[in-house]
Amino acid sequence: MQFKNPEILYFLALLIIPILVHLFQLQKFVKTPFTNVAFLQKLVRETRKSSRLKKWLILCVRMLLFTAILFAFSQPYFSNKHVNKNQHTFIYLDNSLSTNSIGDKGNLLQISAQEIIENASKKDTYSLQTNDRLYKDITYSTLKKELLNSIEQKSDELITMSDNIWHAAEVAFREEKSAEYLIEYAKQNGFDVDSDLAGMPTAFTATYGEGSPVIGIIGEFDALPGLSQTNVPY
Repeated sequence: MQFKNPEILYFLALLIIPILVHLFQLQKFVKTPFTNVAFLQKLVRETRKSSRLKKWLILCVRMLLFTAILFAFSQPYFSNKHVNKNQHTFIYLDNSLSTNSIGDKGNLLQISAQEIIENASKKDTYSLQTNDRLYKDITYSTLKKELLNSIEQKSDELITMSDNIWHAAEVAFREEKSAEYLIEYAKQNGFDVDSDLAGMPTAFTATYGEGSPVIGIIGEFDALPGLSQTNVPY
């Protein structure tokens, strides 16, 4: 048996209240001298036994009623232990330039992949979406393998592209070289690229795959004028 609201069962400790009430309400019989009549002595003994029995019955009824109320609010139910229902989880891993950088705990992309591997269930199935690929209906072992491969394959090329854009240091609407790096990289990874958007030669969209869910990511890669591009450690 399982409970939908098991925390309510803590109130079972309150069953001590009717017990205390019962103990404090016990009446002590006062001895009253009677004539030495056997009938009266027997009547007193039977009355005393009957009174005690009634009080114990009342106590039991109170406790059973309170317990039944607590069980009703905790909503017990029976589950089939033999049924093993596997879940299908959709995971999106952003393996773009922004995550392939160093944070407080190290490389953000590596940390994200490691957390997914540690927290994923080995019994479930998964679909993994990265910025360039989609893996459908894969097992835990395949998920782990693709996550590690994604980091290893993308690490060097993303760092190189990031460095190229950093050193180009092109201000807004003049990111010709930076846009060229990104467009070429997107095409190499199977993206459909539309450039010269909204009258801006450096604006473009890169689309991959079809169907749902649809995930959109916006990126800005222009440098701010007047700021140094010298690498300075934090």
